[in-house]
Amino acid sequence: MILDNDLEVDLVVEEEATINSIIIGNVSVKNNSSLQLYGTVTKNLDIESGSKAFVFGCVNGNITNNGELEIYGEVVGALIDHTGNAFISRKAVVGTNKE
Repeated sequence: MILDNDLEVDLVVEEEATINSIIIGNVSVKNNSSLQLYGTVTKNLDIESGSKAFVFGCVNGNITNNGELEIYGEVVGALIDHTGNAFISRKAVVGTNKE
C-alpha cells in the first residue's frame, strides 16, 4: 500500500505500507507489518511486536516501540521503547517538544 493523499483518520497498517503524505491522526503498525514514513503523522505512532517502522519524515506525537524502529527524520514527542529495538540516526531529531 502506498499513500500519497492526505488523510484525516486513525490508520492501521496490516501489510507493507509507504506513507508519502500527511496522516491527521494516529498510526498503528500491526504484527508482521512494515511502514516507511516519508510524510507526517500528526499524532502518535504505535509499533507492535513483530513489526518494523522506518521514519524518514516526521511524527508530531510519541512513538511507542515494541518492534523494530529506525529514525532518520524527526519525532516531536517522546520515544517510548518498551520491548523493541531502535536505531536513531545521528541526523535524526527526537523529543523536540518542550511542553
